[in-house]
Order: sequence, then C-alpha cells, then structure tokens
Amino acid sequence: MIDPGQFRTHVVTPVLQLLARVDPRLHSPAATELLMGTYLAESLAHGGRTYFRQLPDGPAESPFQIEPTTHESHRVWLEWPRNQPLREAVDSLLVSAYSSREQLCWNLAYACAIARCHFWRRSQPLPEPHDINGLAEYWKRHYNTALGKGDPKVWVRRYRRYCLPNVTGD
Repeated sequence: MIDPGQFRTHVVTPVLQLLARVDPRLHSPAATELLMGTYLAESLAHGGRTYFRQLPDGPAESPFQIEPTTHESHRVWLEWPRNQPLREAVDSLLVSAYSSREQLCWNLAYACAIARCHFWRRSQPLPEPHDINGLAEYWKRHYNTALGKGDPKVWVRRYRRYCLPNVTGD
C-alpha cells in the first residue's frame, strides 16, 4: 500500500494545486477526500497492497484504476478549445519520452489529474468533505458506475481505516 498520508501530501494535494491554477474549484477539501477514497476503493486489495493494473487481467491502470477507453475520452475532452488551459496543466505532468497512455499506469500525478478531470466533467456538485457516505455514493455513481463491482460500503470502510487518522484539513 502507498501510505495514504504521503499519497495525499505528495500526489493528490500538489496535483490539485496545479489544476487550481486553471480553475480554483478544481482544488477543494471535498475533491481531495474524493480522490483519496477513490484510490483506496479502486486499487487496494489482497492484504492492503496497491495495484497499478487491475486484477486478474483487466484493462484498468493506476491507483485510480482508469480504463483505457475512459483515459482516451478524457484526452479527447481536454482537446476542446475551452479546455486548453486545463489540458496544458495536465500535460505538464507528463514525461516527454512516453505517451500519455503508457504513463497512465505509473505516473501517479498524471493519473491523479485524469481522475480529477473525470469527476470535474460531472455537473453534480461534490458532497461536503466530511460527508463520507455522500462522497462514496458520488464515487459509485460517477466513477465506478451502477454496473461496476465497487461498493460504497467498502469505500467508506477503507476511507475510515486509512484516511481519517491522516486528515490534515488540506
């Protein structure tokens, strides 16, 4: 497992701060908690290990378990002229020697930015940051989907176990 406190401090918070240069609404306590819970719900399995590729042989990658088709739809969305500043911010996280698709699995900052863009595209506002059940339901509805195997109760249980001791008021 990636230590949740370090993941928050060294990945989620700096990525959201970068994206907030484009639009301050991209960085909020609720967005931080939503991404932390998403990381824990999506990639934590098998004795607390974090997986960068979906098990057993699924297509999803990164600690946020982003599927290639989801990634490509966000890349297309970021190409819209009105999204150019956001695309530039997201692209600034890429390593030039590799394609964005290749980096989805191992570039934690890039994957975090794509996950935030995924939630950003939804018109429904985020729940309050302290509304753990609301954040879990938001994740299920807008990220994991009704057809996904994710369970909001697991999201809440993992969040409470791994995040609540580490919340710093971001």
